Amino acid sequence: MSAMAREIAILLAEREINALIQRYCHCMDSGDEAGWVACFTETALFDVRHRNGDVVHIENGRAELARYIAGYPKPPEMRRHLYSATLLDVDVEAGRASGESYWTLLASGPGGAGLVLAAFGRASDRFVRGADGWRIERRLAVAEAMA
Repeated sequence: MSAMAREIAILLAEREINALIQRYCHCMDSGDEAGWVACFTETALFDVRHRNGDVVHIENGRAELARYIAGYPKPPEMRRHLYSATLLDVDVEAGRASGESYWTLLASGPGGAGLVLAAFGRASDRFVRGADGWRIERRLAVAEAMA
């Protein structure tokens, strides 16, 4: 692969991975359980922890991810996941990538009134490219602050 072709392949992979991250947020917040689970590989690990390392929850594989998202708040309770400052390192030849992002969780206030900054933190991700495109293989989300 020429240097220019490799750079273009990296740019396209970054675009696809960023779209995956945004799809993850939209599916989670809209109640699209199947869409959210499809963002992950079959054997994905989703590990959420407090800043001190205490476990919030851990899911291994799509069956556990489906159970988790089934119990997650759905509209009309409003939650918005915002991912930002994403840095990606893509190995296009291997079909693998890693990423670091900041995340913010906004929620409707008590009784649906107002807005609450519910939590914020950082995510460390590993992605793999398969026949169906890029998927999350491992997500470690660390809640640096929670309301």
